[in-house]
Amino acid sequence: MTINLCRGKRIIQIVLSFFVLPTAFSEVTDSFDEYYDDYQEYYDDIQSNHNYLGDKLDLGTLRGNNSGDSEINALSADGKIAGGRAEHNSGDTHAAIWFGHNWKDKLDLGTLSRDNSGHSEIKALSSDGKIAGGWASNNSDSGTHAAIWFGHNWKHKLDLGTLKRDNSGTSQVTALSADGKTVAGISLTDSGEEHAFVSRIDDSGVAPNECQPAPVVASPAPPSAPVAVSPAPPSAPVVMSPAPQIVFVSISTIVNQVASGMYFKQQ
Repeated sequence: MTINLCRGKRIIQIVLSFFVLPTAFSEVTDSFDEYYDDYQEYYDDIQSNHNYLGDKLDLGTLRGNNSGDSEINALSADGKIAGGRAEHNSGDTHAAIWFGHNWKDKLDLGTLSRDNSGHSEIKALSSDGKIAGGWASNNSDSGTHAAIWFGHNWKHKLDLGTLKRDNSGTSQVTALSADGKTVAGISLTDSGEEHAFVSRIDDSGVAPNECQPAPVVASPAPPSAPVAVSPAPPSAPVVMSPAPQIVFVSISTIVNQVASGMYFKQQ
């Protein structure tokens, strides 16, 4: 279909001929012709490429017959992964991921309840789409808690609790950083108000405020029993034999004794 502005163009030319001098009339009509040609070309392009925004795909729901409601809230940076919610066969609405060629593959991410009952929804995705954040029903109370799904096929999930001391009430994730490790959202507080919160998820998927095993503290080794050192038995007294006495006899004495015959008498 081509828009026809010829009639309008002619009317404008007639009107201008009554108010514009003949010398200026030609310039005005030439400008109008140029504007008309540009607009006609733009309109023709739109009509010939009516799908310039791309085709819309119905991604269905999590029901076997694709009936019910569904909604997408977040996309990965490249647009290849979509996250949101979809109606389940049970009638509950579950967090859902669409991916693959033309997003034909979809996964039900369940809830925080042991039997996956209740409701859940994805509100945000990391840049690569591998981490999803939102909210989900849980076992502890009737509220819904902020939740993170991660790992292969998003099979791991983490309950972030609330800002209340007993973790009761409601909370939800509303935003994720590009790497998915910083989580932001809203939570009920002990005062009954809803406050913004930010949490950091480490590489193992544990939030700092999650219950973790107490660190193992090495107990100091018990003091060793004092080793009693028995005193050495007293040593037996060493009896020193008297050194033999050496008698120094002068040569003159011996000579005198020999002369008097005394030496030979003693022998």
